[in-house]
Amino acid sequence: MTSITLARALKLKNRLAGQLTKVGGRAVSHNSYVEGSHSPYDTVKVFAEYRRIANQLVELKAKVQTANAPIHAKIAMMGEYRTEIVLLNSMSVVKGTVVEPNYGEGKDKTRVYVAAIDKLSRDNSVANLEQEIDMLQDEIDSHNATTKIDLTFNI
Repeated sequence: MTSITLARALKLKNRLAGQLTKVGGRAVSHNSYVEGSHSPYDTVKVFAEYRRIANQLVELKAKVQTANAPIHAKIAMMGEYRTEIVLLNSMSVVKGTVVEPNYGEGKDKTRVYVAAIDKLSRDNSVANLEQEIDMLQDEIDSHNATTKIDLTFNI
């Protein structure tokens, strides 16, 4: 049994996912070959390796999810803050009189725009949300650095 921190487990999860993709690609690419030639891989063995990695990845993901239960709300909140930032940054903050060209369809149009949330308010809101995300990320990083999980396989 191997005991590792969540921070290390998350890196391992990414590495295993990459290995799974690589091994799966090997099986797909080298299963069929011209009779009389030689495949560089034994597809049956490659699939056995694929299943072994997949089992390790599933175990790791399940244990990470369980260990993250105490901070799940923080992780979810960070996601919502990021979504809100995207919405705010995509929001039009045009305010005042704007002349809009009509591009050959007659006279240009003059319109007066009103913005319920102006640019300064939007930018301040984004900055505040980014600070909240940073604080949550610090708490999550601390949790990941100090929380350990036990794996049934060696790494």
